[in-house]
Amino acid sequence: MKYVVFILKAALFGQSDHVRIYGRDYVDRLEKAGFRVTAESYPRDLGHNIIKRYGLSEDEDIFFCTKLRMKRVTGSPKGI
Repeated sequence: MKYVVFILKAALFGQSDHVRIYGRDYVDRLEKAGFRVTAESYPRDLGHNIIKRYGLSEDEDIFFCTKLRMKRVTGSPKGI
């Protein structure tokens, strides 16, 4: 059964594990979707035990994203 799940996940999602794979355009894609993105390299400062406990990677950044506020539109379009 595990093999069948493995094959199905690979066919449906392009990979068999839960990890998503993103390209170098990751930040650009987030910004185009309206997020302000800050890349933080702080995992490098946490120490080996914390990095291992939380499944982090020392050489990867963590991205902090905030959604930019949309300007509120008042009134209604003509004819409505």
